[in-house]
Amino acid sequence: MEIKPEFIRLSELNQQIQDLLYSVYDCYFWVVAEIASLKNSPRGHCYIELVEKEGDSVLAQMRANIWVDKYRILNQEFLSTTGSVLEKGMKILFCASVDFHPVYGLSLTITGIEPSFTLGEKARKKMEIMSRLAQEGFLDKNKNLQFPIIPQRVAVISSISAAGYGDFINHLTSNPHRFKFSVKLFNAVMQGEKSAFSIIKQLSLINQGNKNVDLVVILRGGGSQMDLDCFDNYELAKIVAGMRIPVISAIGHHRDDTVLDHVSHTRVKTPTAAADLLIEKFLNYEVGLMDILSKIKNETLSFVQQEKNRIFRIESELTQLFSETLRDSQSKLKELNYQIRIKPIQKVFDYQKSLQIIFSNLSHTVERNVKEKNDAFKLICKNLPVKFKEQLGRISQKIINGENTIRMLDPQKVLKRGYSITTSNGKIIKDIRTISPGEMIDTKIFSGNIQSRVENKIERLK
Repeated sequence: MEIKPEFIRLSELNQQIQDLLYSVYDCYFWVVAEIASLKNSPRGHCYIELVEKEGDSVLAQMRANIWVDKYRILNQEFLSTTGSVLEKGMKILFCASVDFHPVYGLSLTITGIEPSFTLGEKARKKMEIMSRLAQEGFLDKNKNLQFPIIPQRVAVISSISAAGYGDFINHLTSNPHRFKFSVKLFNAVMQGEKSAFSIIKQLSLINQGNKNVDLVVILRGGGSQMDLDCFDNYELAKIVAGMRIPVISAIGHHRDDTVLDHVSHTRVKTPTAAADLLIEKFLNYEVGLMDILSKIKNETLSFVQQEKNRIFRIESELTQLFSETLRDSQSKLKELNYQIRIKPIQKVFDYQKSLQIIFSNLSHTVERNVKEKNDAFKLICKNLPVKFKEQLGRISQKIINGENTIRMLDPQKVLKRGYSITTSNGKIIKDIRTISPGEMIDTKIFSGNIQSRVENKIERLK
């Protein structure tokens, strides 16, 4: 005869488990766990999958419920403290009771949540990322890049539907200075668990072809504080720090900062502020350029005036020099003319005197030599006009030579033949002993003027 084993029904077993649990765990517990998933029911209840991890390993996992009345209160308190509602990935500290249902099994019923714990965990995680980045040398890497002088070609990482992106574009295109910007949008998810990966992907694309980009602006507008969690991501911060062009963080928050803010080259509060920064850089360049142009203009005018003054001074000196040379030449010409007029008359006087002496000496021998002397006298009288004419021709030639000499002494002709006139303090240098080493001298040549400093002087041996 077959003996049947004793047995109980599954519902009875679950009821015994329920009775045992309620007898042992009839109180509330404070528990720390991470939200692995969260779902709201049409009736307003909240169903959560809780998990505890060590690295990538799951150490524990359990379902939890927050019933509708309690969920409204707890979620509002959590939102007002942290700036965000409960969502996947958060680590929370909560008060719960153990519950066991014969059909749905073991679960926790959450009756209270401590929001400050979640904020503390967020801060601790952020500090760990910051410390790691600092140790690896990434914290100031992008900050050390030189900001473009004219940030005209801008790569924007944002959502095409984001209000912040529209504000940024409108502010740039309507700037009162009419500066032109070339903006290219790299569309990305800007909140939620996929946002960090989406932004990293777009940053990688920009880094591969950054020859046509001056800088990157990561922007979003508004959103809750917890929406910023994706910007406290190590991988995102690392690729931002390693970008070969400056990155501007403009993710639309005013009080708290993120890891992204710390590794970016420049942090601004809003997309509009980012646009203002680019416009300001353009304006600073324009103002600097106008200053340079003004200086060039003033220095050019000053140089032209100085050159005018110098040319006027040289012209005055040359005029004076020419006047002095002309006076000297005229004086010499007068002297030469005087000699030309006096010498022929003096010659005639000399001949007459000689004749008188001859006539006096010949008086006692007139008869004996009258014919000889008469012939000699005739010969002299015959030759006298010829000699006078020859002498007058030689004197005329001297006059012509003197005039040629005067023309050759014209300073411009002297300079044109390759000669030069050297002066010191406006006086012509005629003796090397009148100048000293270190003295400035002015050498005039046909085509211009040369100023030089005396380094040494060598006297000609006598």
